[in-house]
Amino acid sequence: MRSKALVIGMLGATVLCSWALAQQEGAHHGHHASSETRAAAAVPKAKPSSREVVSVNRDEYDHVLGDMNQMLATLGQINQALSQQDMATVRKLADALRPQHTMQSQDPASVSFHAKLPSRWREFGRPMHQGFARMADQAARPDVTVAQIQALMAQTTQYCVACHSTYRLHLNP
Repeated sequence: MRSKALVIGMLGATVLCSWALAQQEGAHHGHHASSETRAAAAVPKAKPSSREVVSVNRDEYDHVLGDMNQMLATLGQINQALSQQDMATVRKLADALRPQHTMQSQDPASVSFHAKLPSRWREFGRPMHQGFARMADQAARPDVTVAQIQALMAQTTQYCVACHSTYRLHLNP
């Protein structure tokens, strides 16, 4: 029962993060959430001025937001698989986020974006992807528990939290 409560809590956090990303994206496009929506979510926000700005063009912005939204969706799918104790699916999903599968893109937007990144961004990104690799490896073990994978997920997603607390994207016109 405790593992179900943890999974439900993690799913809630995933939904909340998804909402926050959507609000951030809406603000970049001139849309603003209502005061009721902001109050209901009670999401602690970092002051934009306290985060380092990474200026990007439209293609880079779309590329990065697409990657982040895909990772967020994958976290939700991993949580769903964990709720069903489906370690084969956890392994498959986490494996797709290994560094060698995600950090080798030759897409022009990816290449130009990575060329302008502050070095510290990589200090968050690489270990985060390595955390997913560990998660995939552990999910392959026959004796692994849901709690062990959840612990790895908690460690891994701390890199996401740290990066989002440190940087913000600015879309150049």
